[in-house]
Amino acid sequence: MYSDKKHNRYTDRFGLPYLPYDKWLGDGEYYFTRYFRHREQFEYIEELQKPNVFLILHDVLEGYAYRRFSKINEFVCNNNLQGKVIFATCLVNAEEEYAKWTDTPNFRTIYYPEWYHRVHDNLIDYKLHKIKYDRENYFCCLNNRPHPHRLQTVTYMDYLGILDKGTVTCLDKQYETHEAVPTMYNKIVMSSNNFTEETHNIINEQKEITKHKLPLNFDTEDFSKGSRPHDYNRLVYQDSLINLVTETHYEPHWNKHEHIFLSEKTWKPIVCKQAFIIVGPKYTLKYLKKLGFKTFDSIWDESYDDCDKEKRLYKAVESLYNTISKYSLEELQRATLDVRKHNFMHFKSIKESMTHASRLR
Repeated sequence: MYSDKKHNRYTDRFGLPYLPYDKWLGDGEYYFTRYFRHREQFEYIEELQKPNVFLILHDVLEGYAYRRFSKINEFVCNNNLQGKVIFATCLVNAEEEYAKWTDTPNFRTIYYPEWYHRVHDNLIDYKLHKIKYDRENYFCCLNNRPHPHRLQTVTYMDYLGILDKGTVTCLDKQYETHEAVPTMYNKIVMSSNNFTEETHNIINEQKEITKHKLPLNFDTEDFSKGSRPHDYNRLVYQDSLINLVTETHYEPHWNKHEHIFLSEKTWKPIVCKQAFIIVGPKYTLKYLKKLGFKTFDSIWDESYDDCDKEKRLYKAVESLYNTISKYSLEELQRATLDVRKHNFMHFKSIKESMTHASRLR
């Protein structure tokens, strides 16, 4: 098994050594590896008619698998490439959802845990084993891009009166000079259907108060060290006990398919020895448990993981509110310690199995 791409992180994790295309001889299996959006410029259609030559299309950063199924299927059918194309995506349940999408699969779909690998490969050498488990603050909640579920999370936190109980960012540095921040916030915060009638009324009234508190910024010169997705701001991650994670995706996409997408936002708290509450796709905690991680259901309510989108966000924020209202910081540090230790060690130990998840066989 060989690929035409040299020293590419994708081909390495697929277990495909490099071999120049002009040396593809014999009965081995050979794979062209291309980014999904470059498929239309793919110049080796005739070569793919050979029984031992295949094409890997990868789109592994944002989890938009449902947008890709129809386009890849069209590409495959138009070029008579049934059974010759493999679609690699970071959507955890992509194989299951592709099976729901069609009864007659024309290509193969595999899960590629890109963000686990990026966080592992870039942060594991930061001497994170030396990070202390004791923390100075209850929680952090970091929100960069202003997705509706993130603005709603911050607004509901403000409604419950806990914005000042931890480190919270929203519409921060890159939006700080934007004169229309209040207008942009008003437009986005109400632009989804995450609401029951009760929560719609709460957010609609509360947003008139919260918008005047934005942007929320880091009070630190160290902000730039967290600028890349797989970097981390040590002053925040090492000082905060709980990370209220607002994941990239929240609502189901495309025909209400449930999707599970784990970005660096979920992996960084684990590798930085934090506890976590996740405002993200339904069943995210269930999947983490399937991987061997532990969660914090013995300490706070995690039933939000099973809730539909109208309730999941609010129950997650309420779990944080109830927890920091009930326990002192010292009590929470002791109660979460064993799980945080387990998750940190487990994160390091599953590198091989997570790589195996990306293999073609």
